[in-house]
Amino acid sequence: MAITELSASKLRRHFNAKTFPFKTTDELTPLDSIIGQDRALKALQLGLEMDASGYNIFITGSPETGKTSIIENTLQRYAAKRNTPNDWCYVYNFGEQDVPRALSLPAGKGKVFRRHIADLINTLEIEIRRAFGSEHYENQKAAIMNQLNQQKRQMLQELEEKAIELSLKIQPTSMGFQTIPIKDGEPLTQEAFQGLSKAEREDITQKVQKMEVEISETLRNLARLEMRFQKSLQQLDKDVASFVVEQYVNEIKETYKKHRQVTAYLEDVCKDVVANSANFIDGFQGEGGEENLAFKKSFMKRYQVNVVVDNSQLK
Repeated sequence: MAITELSASKLRRHFNAKTFPFKTTDELTPLDSIIGQDRALKALQLGLEMDASGYNIFITGSPETGKTSIIENTLQRYAAKRNTPNDWCYVYNFGEQDVPRALSLPAGKGKVFRRHIADLINTLEIEIRRAFGSEHYENQKAAIMNQLNQQKRQMLQELEEKAIELSLKIQPTSMGFQTIPIKDGEPLTQEAFQGLSKAEREDITQKVQKMEVEISETLRNLARLEMRFQKSLQQLDKDVASFVVEQYVNEIKETYKKHRQVTAYLEDVCKDVVANSANFIDGFQGEGGEENLAFKKSFMKRYQVNVVVDNSQLK
């Protein structure tokens, strides 16, 4: 083909702007296709219809050809026909602390769930402290302690009676009890003891040894008694905390009853709050204000809901 030289006038096309029914191209509706790219659009449509993971669509072409705008418009139309994607939240994993739990909720419900949990914890802080400060709780606790003290007094009284039968006296010490021989109603001094006959000394020694066996057995029984009543106090605290926590958690569970992962998480929250109810009662009070506040902030993070995907603005 021969090369023809063109003048500047032939390189410029003239037209009458009045023939167009618009002032600027901003008034025009964008094209929903790429001229001359029917195969590319069909390939794009095929890719979008493959509803499976592991597939990608790669787009290439000359710049400023409108491919990005066309792709965005196509994707927007495609997305408008599909269900709005869910919100995603990260929550604390009470069973495996280093692996957060992911919860999926309908679009816009992630923030709502976060607020529900925050309100729940704030309410529980108030209600747990109120329950453990109530007269009813104090009466139950006092009844357990009175029963413990009564049984301890009974055991110590029986020990003293055995000592009297052996002409001995028991005296409490920091290490337990000290056994003191008695003669004529008075404690027997070491000097007086040495002044006794050999038979009397042997008799007293045998009685002291027998009494020490009784003391050891009583101390073991006292320790077992303390442990048993300590468990009773722990069970009381668990029952009181459970009564308070469960009623508020169950209200939220009813709201999310269609979401099994969420209700399972709420059950774990309930168990954790009950197990750590002492922190809600007085764990953040007392001396060392700054240290307690830091501990509270660190501890309470476990109940925070982190909304990582929020689709509340999507339609």
